[in-house]
Amino acid sequence: MAYSADTFVADEQPTTAKWNKLWTNDASFNDGTGILASAILASHRSQVAKVGNFSLSATGAKSVTGVGYKPKFVAFDFLQDAITTRLVAARGATDGTNQYARAGVSTATPNAAGTYSTSKCLLVINTAGTVLIDAAITSLDSDGFTLNVTTYTSTYGVNFGYYAIA
Repeated sequence: MAYSADTFVADEQPTTAKWNKLWTNDASFNDGTGILASAILASHRSQVAKVGNFSLSATGAKSVTGVGYKPKFVAFDFLQDAITTRLVAARGATDGTNQYARAGVSTATPNAAGTYSTSKCLLVINTAGTVLIDAAITSLDSDGFTLNVTTYTSTYGVNFGYYAIA
């Protein structure tokens, strides 16, 4: 079936008729070009986000590969709650040039700490506010990224999650 044009307004709840018209347009883009949907092969589509994890075991360079492309942005998460008396959380991000990290610890007693850094993308602290793990981005690579781990203490664990945006 040929493409059938229609207009939509932001936040509009389309009528059944408009939904049906969209359904019949599945063989072509809705921009009126008439390009068949089958013209866009799987090889033309690229992955835009990758979620993964990595472990740290020492200071120094840490290369994370397997992303599948050179990311433009990487965000990091760390959450350790295996010990029922405290919660350790951290989040960081980088675009390869700028970076930011924040970390916090909460305990069952009124003992908590938090901090941030604009020169690191990973940061983990203890309840006294002492930095246990920190790392800065070295590079965004063709298949991942490389960090420089400057402080490493395995007190709270070593596994970090990341999501990389292409």
